[in-house]
This record gives sequence, structure tokens and C-alpha cells, in this order.
Amino acid sequence: MAGISACSVTETVAMKTDMESQKLIAGIEPLVEKADDESSSVLTFHVTNQSDMDVEMLIWNTPFEKILSADIFIVELNGESVAYIGRKVKRGTPQSGSYLTVHAGERLDKTIDMSLYYDMEKAGEYTITFNPVAINGVHQLNQETPIQLVPATVKLDVAGQ
Repeated sequence: MAGISACSVTETVAMKTDMESQKLIAGIEPLVEKADDESSSVLTFHVTNQSDMDVEMLIWNTPFEKILSADIFIVELNGESVAYIGRKVKRGTPQSGSYLTVHAGERLDKTIDMSLYYDMEKAGEYTITFNPVAINGVHQLNQETPIQLVPATVKLDVAGQ
């Protein structure tokens, strides 16, 4: 690896989504401080709760999972797409352990080694963009967690194997 059916129901869901989408902000940034043994393919994924209430965030398809299970980034080397090599998972109903509480005003950071999930064996400058799904025009981390994006593209210089 590199050295990284009813109208009323629909309206209620839409209103809830619009309100919730204003609570969480997510993005990525280069790793500010890294240990000597950390790969240059590591970045920081962050989520901030800008509201005055705690938010339960489903961690599926986010770096807050133990192992990332969705292709949520656009990774390029010299303008060419880099393949996602991570797992893709289909799931049933989330259980209580599938959520993380983001307290009011809190920012949670998670470092992620991109080379575990994307083919980053070649040396060079990789451009990485956080690319969450959009459902009905609202960016979402997953089927339950709407978010607002901050500028979410970083460049990482990766040394080859």
C-alpha cells in the first residue's frame, strides 16, 4: 500500500429532512499532525453539529464505521479516476449500535487511510473529494443522515511502495 405512499407521509419526511440537513456539517481536510509511521494517504473526516441539540448520526457509509463500506470519495491521480477497492454492504434496519451521538456544538474527527479503500499504490499527488449521495437534492451521509458540506477537496502527496 502507499506510504492512504401517502402524501402526508412524504411531506413529513421532507420537512424532517430539511430541518435536519441544517444541523450537521461534514467535510475532509489533510491530517494536521501525523505520526512518523502514518501513511501520507491519511486524511481527516469531520462532522460538526452546529445546532443546540444532540443529533444521533447513523454511521453507515461513513469513516466512523470500523471499516468503510461505501465509495463516498472521488479519488484522482493526474486527472484519472482511482478505483474503489473497499467493501460495499447491503443492510437491513439499523440497530442502536449503528448510531453515534454528536453533541450540540461538537465536532468529531476521524482519520482515514485512503489507501485501504482506494488503489493508491502509485506515487503522486492525489486529489480527493468527499462525495456523499444526494437524495431529493439533499446531501446525505446515508439514508438517514442529511448533512451540509464544507469545501471538501484535499490533495495528498503519496510515496509509492
